[in-house]
Amino acid sequence: MLTAHGSERIAVRAMKAGAYEYVTKPFDIEEMGLVLERALEARALRVQNRRLSAEKALGRSIIADSAPMQRLLDAVSRIAAA
Repeated sequence: MLTAHGSERIAVRAMKAGAYEYVTKPFDIEEMGLVLERALEARALRVQNRRLSAEKALGRSIIADSAPMQRLLDAVSRIAAA
């Protein structure tokens, strides 16, 4: 979440609502770059974890390099988690 009006109360609410990070303006471009890198890495790890969990449940590897197959596997993992 990016905001011009930073407060501890709003930051806590944003994080509880699912914000990855809370950055106030004006922000340092290098800091923003690091925040984005960490967010992308965290997402990649979540995707990898879902794939590995599915492979473990099936007892074999899933080969899905195409974007449509990745979207399908993401949808299946979201549905399975519900």
